[in-house]
Amino acid sequence: MRALVILLILAVSGYWWHTRRERYTEYEAVQGSIKATERRIAEREKEIAKLLERIEPLRKSREAISKPEGSPELLEKEVETLKEGLKDSTAKLDAAETEFITALHAVREKAKTQAFALLKLPSGDELKECTITKFGEGYISLSHKDGITRVQADDLPEGWVAKYSVDYISKDSLAEKEALAGKVAEATTKPLDLKNAKLEELDARINDLNTQLLELSMTIREATRESDVLIRKAYLIALGSGSKGQAAAAQRAALFAQSKRVESGREGIRAKYKALRDEKLALEKQRNELRKKRVSAPNP
Repeated sequence: MRALVILLILAVSGYWWHTRRERYTEYEAVQGSIKATERRIAEREKEIAKLLERIEPLRKSREAISKPEGSPELLEKEVETLKEGLKDSTAKLDAAETEFITALHAVREKAKTQAFALLKLPSGDELKECTITKFGEGYISLSHKDGITRVQADDLPEGWVAKYSVDYISKDSLAEKEALAGKVAEATTKPLDLKNAKLEELDARINDLNTQLLELSMTIREATRESDVLIRKAYLIALGSGSKGQAAAAQRAALFAQSKRVESGREGIRAKYKALRDEKLALEKQRNELRKKRVSAPNP
């Protein structure tokens, strides 16, 4: 019985060791495949850099031709040559980028199959039973025992950013961002336009206030003249150049009362005049300050 138990233990140990050895062999094979893919990616990046160096002179030549002092007529053949060269270089660059993206996708998909019993981040956080679930522009999403965490490029373990090209942005994504930035720029009013629009708004309001103030001033003068006329008539009656007795006194009192009503209405108009004048002075001060204010150029 003891011998049977010993044989059973030995069999189990042998099976465990054999399984562990196979897993280790598979791990070494995966690591070798990853290193080979990384080498191919590095080679493609060098090719891309070389292509960019070849394209740069073409771009400068195109810019020189487009200047006012350029002469497209005399350089027509050279322009055609440059166009062909640019087209060829662009095609090679697109092919190199496509191959790079394919290789990068393969590396990332392979990485998603790996599991980390314990992953220590530079921040000091430790993620247990961790796997990669998603690669994004500037981040990696990690699934672990306590949930899912999005880790930015700066917080990833050393070497991960370069290994998985976390900071890489495809030309399609870059084009979309540039298009969106262009739309935002078009939809955003420039600071100088905002200043001019505000000045126009202030000028329009000040002109409107000037019109109202002029009308109120005329109304005040007319009310003052009307009140003076009524008072003069009342005094003329008092001096005896008009009616006598009780009728004269009643007429005189009516003229004074009417004059007071006119003056009371005039004071209400004066209060409105003063409020509008104060508003005009405040707006003129605001307009002068805005005119003196410098306008900064928008950030590119």
